[in-house]
Amino acid sequence: MDFISNFSIPNFYKRSSDIESFETIKEYKDKVYNCQMLHAKIYIFDDKHSIVTSANLTTSGFRKNVEYGVYISDINLVNKMIEDFKLICNSESAGRIDYNNIIHIENILKSLPIYQDVNLKNIISTTKLITF
Repeated sequence: MDFISNFSIPNFYKRSSDIESFETIKEYKDKVYNCQMLHAKIYIFDDKHSIVTSANLTTSGFRKNVEYGVYISDINLVNKMIEDFKLICNSESAGRIDYNNIIHIENILKSLPIYQDVNLKNIISTTKLITF
């Protein structure tokens, strides 16, 4: 199995991507590519089925958040998605991720404070609006 992801510290830090999942992928000797411009979430299961979704491959993406996706079983569309996947993997904007990259990112993340979302409701209620 091959994977493409936007392999970036901000994504892992904010938990919109899960660094631990990359360890599992690499343990199975699967190929992982980095494409910083990638935002799509496309899951291709075989030559016949795929899903295009807003869901990240995280626990939140599949169990907590409200997400939306489309199941595709049209073989021509799935084949086009496979072609596009291969093009992205082989493009100059993509690079191969190895186990050392994963360990390096994990070490950086361990040195950072735990990420917390900003509660805008509290900030807005304590901020005075100044108008001119």
